[in-house]
Amino acid sequence: GTALPGEVGNVFISGHSSYLPFAQGNYKQIFATLPNTKLGDQIFIIRGGTLYTYKVENVFEVKPTEIEIIKQSTDSMLTLSTCVPIGTATRRFIVQAKQISPNPKNNQAFSGTALDLTKRIPAS
Repeated sequence: GTALPGEVGNVFISGHSSYLPFAQGNYKQIFATLPNTKLGDQIFIIRGGTLYTYKVENVFEVKPTEIEIIKQSTDSMLTLSTCVPIGTATRRFIVQAKQISPNPKNNQAFSGTALDLTKRIPAS
């Protein structure tokens, strides 16, 4: 897996971006607006009653086979991923953000098992 909010490492979350009427699911559009993310934007995640705030530092696209973005980090960071163009799985749009609140110096060590990085970035 990946780190969780409140742990040192890379919190990786992948979400759907399909507007297509035949695509199934209640959350098929959850990351449809992710490509509108700008540098400096803030992202908020609540976990265990704690509000974590991340500041966007990087936005870019990668091929599904460019799995390095999932690797763990020595920083407390968040990586969001969705498929682009909408309704396809051709590329992945990536947002990377650093935790700014609460103070990441107080985060716990990553408690999970590293992902198998021999495949592809999950399709959303």
